Amino acid sequence: MPKKAAKLQGDDGQVKGKKRPIEVLQETSEQLETKPAKASKVRKKVLKEDAPEQPTSKIYISGVPRDCPESSIREKFAKYGTVVEVQIPPDRRRNKKRIAFVGFAESSAAKAALAEDGDLLDSKITVRLAGAKPDPSKLKDVSEVPSSKAKAAKLFITGFGTDADAADALKQHLSKKCGELASFTVPSSRSAKSKGAARGFAIVEFAEIKTAKSALKLNGTSLGGNKLVVKKYEKSRSDEKQMQKQAATKQQQLEKEKAKREFRVVVKGFQKSTTRAELEEHFGSCGEIRTIALPQKDGNPRGIAFVSFSSEAAVQAALKLNAKEFQEKRTLEVWRALEKSNKKGTTPNDGE
Repeated sequence: MPKKAAKLQGDDGQVKGKKRPIEVLQETSEQLETKPAKASKVRKKVLKEDAPEQPTSKIYISGVPRDCPESSIREKFAKYGTVVEVQIPPDRRRNKKRIAFVGFAESSAAKAALAEDGDLLDSKITVRLAGAKPDPSKLKDVSEVPSSKAKAAKLFITGFGTDADAADALKQHLSKKCGELASFTVPSSRSAKSKGAARGFAIVEFAEIKTAKSALKLNGTSLGGNKLVVKKYEKSRSDEKQMQKQAATKQQQLEKEKAKREFRVVVKGFQKSTTRAELEEHFGSCGEIRTIALPQKDGNPRGIAFVSFSSEAAVQAALKLNAKEFQEKRTLEVWRALEKSNKKGTTPNDGE
């Protein structure tokens, strides 16, 4: 029998019993001295197996809302101990819910944080120690499902038609019959002749695996006189890239629109002949102005303006100009664009 560190023969020819780590190391250095590389591997393996398990100071959180900032997570878990880091990994599937990691200065703080079972921005979250394996039977949200199992919640559906109304009807049908949808995508054609037209199928991702299973039962049923084909989604590289591109473009548009509206006020009470430059001069002292929109109707000014700023402080300063005098003793009305006015016909979206 060859001489090895794991099994060593005694003088009687019998294989000795299992050695304690220190004994294995001693015999390794004696019998493998002519093979230093192999001896080094054995030492590392023994020391790794014998090393005490280090307590973790990091927790794993699932169910985090997509738009949740790191500051909200840090604030929520600061009561358990000193938070040294908050990580929110990028989510390529663009689910409504995400995961996050919170690192504490002490492992005791991480253990204390396991008691947190409340809500985060009105979303139910689940907390466990980082590295601990979850119970698969308790995974319900798509954000908690490993990528290998996520396909079970995504389906390929065709047969419903190619127009926008048919797609909307399918979306409503699935929501009513099965449950909440995490995403609903109808890929468009990329060919020159029919570019932009729907390709006649949808990729549907459900919020829970059980709802996806119930949707599979709709295979062969009718919707609007059409026979549906419902089956598990098999990823196509080209379709996946296109969906990611569409989702990214849509997200950029939403973020751009949100940024445009977030720091915006509505202004009324000035003369219709008032120019953009005059409004800019009046509100310029509040802070940096991004844009000033003066909506028109039939080519004539409507006497209303939308002033967009670059910060919340500028908005607050502009709101203080409400009921203040402006040109020829006119009194301005100023309110935040995200709020509805009490006056009929002057909602923030008018003219846009």
